[in-house]
Amino acid sequence: MRNLTKVFLLIFVCTCAPIYADMRTITIEKNYTENSVSIEEFLKTNAKHADIMTFTRVPRGLIVSIDEKYLFNKGSSKLKQSGIPVLNDILQVLKHIGSRCVIEGHSEKNSFENRPYKSDWELSLLRADNVVKYFILYGGIDADRLFSLGFGEYMPSVDNVDEKMNINSRIDFVFLDYGKNTRQ
Repeated sequence: MRNLTKVFLLIFVCTCAPIYADMRTITIEKNYTENSVSIEEFLKTNAKHADIMTFTRVPRGLIVSIDEKYLFNKGSSKLKQSGIPVLNDILQVLKHIGSRCVIEGHSEKNSFENRPYKSDWELSLLRADNVVKYFILYGGIDADRLFSLGFGEYMPSVDNVDEKMNINSRIDFVFLDYGKNTRQ
C-alpha cells in the first residue's frame, strides 16, 4: 500500500508541477517587472555611463552590475574619484524611486600579503559599505533604504573563468522590486 501511495504522489507531482511552475512564472512577471523595466529604461536613456552597466532582471528586482575597475583600484576599497560620476548615475535613480537598494560587493580571489584586508569577503564588504556611505553622505539617501553585502569570490557572475581575467570583480546594485516603489 505504501508503494502505491508513493507512485500516486509521484504521478501527481509530475503532472501538476509544470502547471504550478507556469502559474508561478506568470505571477513573478506581473509582480516584479514594471518597476525593474522603468529603472532599466531610465538608466539606459539618461545615465552618462550606461555603456559600462550590465542589467539583469530577477524576481527580487533589477541588478545593475558595474565592473570594479570603474569604481575602485585593484585590491582597494577606496572609491576612485573617476568613479563618482558613475555612482551619480545610480544616485539619480535612488532619488526618484522609493525602493530599497542592496549594494553587493564581489571580488576575485586576491592575494592579501602586505595589504590591510584579511580576505576577499572583507574587501568586497568594505567596497559596498563605501558606496552606501557615499549615497547617504553626498546623495542624501535615507540609510534605511540601503543595505551593503560582501560576497568576496563566492558569488561569481561567471563560473570557471581564469581569475586573471577579473570578470567577477564588480559592484551590484540590486533595486528591490516588491510592490509599488515609485515615489509620488
